[in-house]
Amino acid sequence: MFYYSHRLLHHPVFYKKIHKKHHEWTAPIGVISLYAHPVEHVVSNMLPAMVGPVVMGSHLSSIMVWFSLTLIITTISHCGYHLPFLPSPEFHDYHHLKFNQCYGVLGVLDHLHGTDTVFKQTKAYERHILLLGFTPLSESIPDPPKME
Repeated sequence: MFYYSHRLLHHPVFYKKIHKKHHEWTAPIGVISLYAHPVEHVVSNMLPAMVGPVVMGSHLSSIMVWFSLTLIITTISHCGYHLPFLPSPEFHDYHHLKFNQCYGVLGVLDHLHGTDTVFKQTKAYERHILLLGFTPLSESIPDPPKME
């Protein structure tokens, strides 16, 4: 559900009035994960996270754990750091760099809809893995040298 609500917010009508505020940051930091217009916060942040637990009739404590994990994951995806043993922020960082790519969280719907094709041709895609050591991936998989 997040993929579709997020992609809808990139429609020119909604982007200019609602979602542009979130994209003022092209190099994201963790705290901007919730920096959003109130309408976006409800439609794209709260609603997708609430639907599953509500439909399944989850216990309040389970819902609180789910929301806590959602906040942690969204903060990690906006932090700009590829931390060991945690999900990679490369996918969402690329989204903030190129607004018409990488709308989703897991990448499955982006793959199905072809909104990750440009991302898959970048060094960021090569670095979009679970980091199991402490060597920065920017050292292991460096960007190509820039031509001057």
